[in-house]
Amino acid sequence: MKIVKCLKCGRYIYKADRCFYCGNDEQFNEIEATQIHENVEKECERLEEMIKNNQFNEALSLSYTIIEWMPRSSMIYWLRLLAKKECTSTAELIEKGFDCENDADFYNAIKFATEAEREIYLDVKKMVLNIRKAFKEEIQKHEYVCKRETNILHICFNMRNEMETQKQKLFSLWSELEKIEYDLRAQELDCHLVEKEYMKSIEAVVSITTSIKAEVYRMEECDDEEFYKYRMKIGDALQQAEVAKNTLDNMRKQHPWAVTYEELVKKRDRQVELIEKEENSLKVYETGIQRTLDEIATIEINHRKALQAVENYDFSEIKQLLGNQTVEKILETNRIKTEDILEKKTDMRF
Repeated sequence: MKIVKCLKCGRYIYKADRCFYCGNDEQFNEIEATQIHENVEKECERLEEMIKNNQFNEALSLSYTIIEWMPRSSMIYWLRLLAKKECTSTAELIEKGFDCENDADFYNAIKFATEAEREIYLDVKKMVLNIRKAFKEEIQKHEYVCKRETNILHICFNMRNEMETQKQKLFSLWSELEKIEYDLRAQELDCHLVEKEYMKSIEAVVSITTSIKAEVYRMEECDDEEFYKYRMKIGDALQQAEVAKNTLDNMRKQHPWAVTYEELVKKRDRQVELIEKEENSLKVYETGIQRTLDEIATIEINHRKALQAVENYDFSEIKQLLGNQTVEKILETNRIKTEDILEKKTDMRF
């Protein structure tokens, strides 16, 4: 493994197809090569090939053999870090993220590094920290934007007034319904009293006819005069009963109180319909609020998970939240060429 200097940007990198700082792919000066112990020369070559071919578990296993002969080799610990994070290049490692504060292999890579190697590793660490900071800031911005795209601001600004309006409207409708019910009860009572009077007339007729019947049964014989008298009494009683019956029927059909009662019943039914309509409208409004609150909760959960992952130096899933364009812009801002990443990271490959 050789360290070269990019003549375009002046940075040190491990020999690669292009500089991941500036994208230069032509002008490099060789600075130094890692010293390989003769007993593991082939193993070191195989280790690099394994990482290049995504054989990460095999590479990690082989690295233990190499470390036995090269325990102070910065290169081996760096290669172990790439294999452990399943990366084929430094650019890919930076894109995925790694714990540059606590990772043991990264610590040993710096500990045993030459001056040029240490410069490379510290630059990588700086990039990772800057990208991590940028991702955290972007996640917070993205969460705010996502929340603004919901109906939450409208709800916050208008919910109190909206709920108060709905409440006052329902209260007014209920008050009106209560008044109608009161008028109905009063009307029922008035109609009942009038009806009761006519019912008394009919009951009186029944009493008279019953009395006449009893008198007739007690008589042994009835002359014309008495027959005429009873006939007149029965006729009068029947006439009174018929008048009472007709009056009662007419009252039930045409009396102003009966008409008013029917109108009050219809008014009550319409009022109930209005209340049900307002209650349904309120339920729809409450459902909309709950839907928005659920959406907000989902947004917060997703961003909290993403923030926690980035806090732990895991950038692997951040594109799903922020999108490719935003992530690539952050990487470009921090000198990682997105075309290198998308082309399977040919830069910084050992």
